[in-house]
Amino acid sequence: MFKIEKDKKQYFLYCFLLLILLIPNFVTAFYASDLQDSFVLKLSYLLFSISIWLLPLAIIKPKIYFSICSIFLLIAPLEISFVKSVGQPISDGFIESLIYTNYREATEQLPGHLIEIVTCIFIIIIYFLILRKAPNLRIPKRGKLIIVSIFLLANVAIFAKIYKMTFAMKFTPIGALQFALEFTRTKYIKTYPANLFLNTFTAYESISESKEFENKLQHFSFNAKIDEHKKESKQIFILVLGETARQENFGLYGYHRPTTPKLSKEKNLVAFDNVYSAATLTIQSIPQVITRANPDHIDLQYKEKNIIDAFKEAGFYTAWIDNQNMLIPITKRINNIVDFHYNTKTQNVQDMEAIPIIKQVLNNTDNKKALIVIHSMGSHFRYSNRYPDSFDIYKPSISKTGYDNINIKNKEALVNSYDNSIVYTDHFLASIISLLNDEKSAESCMLYLSDHGENLYDDGKKLIFHGSIQPNIHEYHIPYLVWTSDFYNKENPNIVENLSKNKSKKASSTSTFSTFLNMANIRYDNSDSEQINNLASDQYNEPKNRKILTGSGKVIIVD
Repeated sequence: MFKIEKDKKQYFLYCFLLLILLIPNFVTAFYASDLQDSFVLKLSYLLFSISIWLLPLAIIKPKIYFSICSIFLLIAPLEISFVKSVGQPISDGFIESLIYTNYREATEQLPGHLIEIVTCIFIIIIYFLILRKAPNLRIPKRGKLIIVSIFLLANVAIFAKIYKMTFAMKFTPIGALQFALEFTRTKYIKTYPANLFLNTFTAYESISESKEFENKLQHFSFNAKIDEHKKESKQIFILVLGETARQENFGLYGYHRPTTPKLSKEKNLVAFDNVYSAATLTIQSIPQVITRANPDHIDLQYKEKNIIDAFKEAGFYTAWIDNQNMLIPITKRINNIVDFHYNTKTQNVQDMEAIPIIKQVLNNTDNKKALIVIHSMGSHFRYSNRYPDSFDIYKPSISKTGYDNINIKNKEALVNSYDNSIVYTDHFLASIISLLNDEKSAESCMLYLSDHGENLYDDGKKLIFHGSIQPNIHEYHIPYLVWTSDFYNKENPNIVENLSKNKSKKASSTSTFSTFLNMANIRYDNSDSEQINNLASDQYNEPKNRKILTGSGKVIIVD
């Protein structure tokens, strides 16, 4: 590739420099949660990384290029430490937090990464010593053509593989093209050093959007107030936002497997069996649960505050526990308005990790009223990453399943892994109920629902995942569970009776806002007129049909 005029050994100097630059990529291949246990994934990632590092050599002389790259080598310790700590490359969220971190906070983190820092300093010294001896070589046209070809082939290979996978998801040609392009873009977001540029831009853009969003809502108020007779009552409300859980795989709804052994024994649990999600993508669904937005008025999420604000106005201590660390304007704003927030840093989190945090919130607040909202990982793909080995009950399952395992031939293992994640969700929700049962003198309530469902090669259409252009019932029929304590039932008999009466009526996840506030005896502007959407009310009006926002942004009507 390089034209060597004197000593061929000089060629290897640049090879050594390239290997040094690739150290962060090797660390990612070894530690990243989505690359573990798959040699093919590791290799494909490294080849893609090499193509990115090589591309600038098609237009820049090697000596100049590797001199410029020394900047990325100086930043490499940050990337390596982040990957080792959380199992993923530097993200836009990390860069955003870095922007807000002060000098003192940053220096406090340094001792924990002392070994990496010292090692990187040693490597940087070696890099500059080699760079000094490297000759001023030129790359001939043939070499440049090879470099560009390697880069194009790496991108086309990723695009083609994902485009082929969309056949099983029944995308339209345009939808498949958009999905494959977006997936290819995410490879850059997770590959050093491209992730530095892309995520820094995204972080600054996100900060600007968040400030604009907050300014718009600054003077908005629900005028939420707790009923007079409940002002002195101790109340604990927990809202669990589930992930990718479809109703049909829950044992308590009649599934052939006992996937919910603990919840099935709960006497105070009302399992709503006819609830549809208002969207089949998390980013569209969650805002419609925690605000008054709906498929016809999705923009309300940006014009009004959310359910946490309403509880806060009514005098509740508020906590937000985000196991997904989903950074969209509405959830980022939540981090700023709650009394307590906790965001996990790794993609490979398991939901039981939130239990000690919930205990901490319950033990550390002297407030008689508390709202805790949990955004769980639930059954988010990769399914087998969502539960520990002790919950690997249904076998064969796919250990550390990745996109390379998505094939109808692996249906049995995929379904088994998915069902294991449901069993773990059962354990997680039962653990929350156990904590609430310990609060004997509190009116306690837990409401759990999933953001959407999932396709699991259920029929002849051979569909997998969710977010289809034309979603089916597997994607939007969700579990919707309400648990109340004995003390709550004693103090609120009418509400409990209404919940039971409405449990089999048609409903949408958009009813959560009015239902949960009503269960807490909180009134707000227009709350009386919204009783028709309130599942805890005797005025609930069963809709003739329900509307769902699809992955393409269109609204469809289902029975």
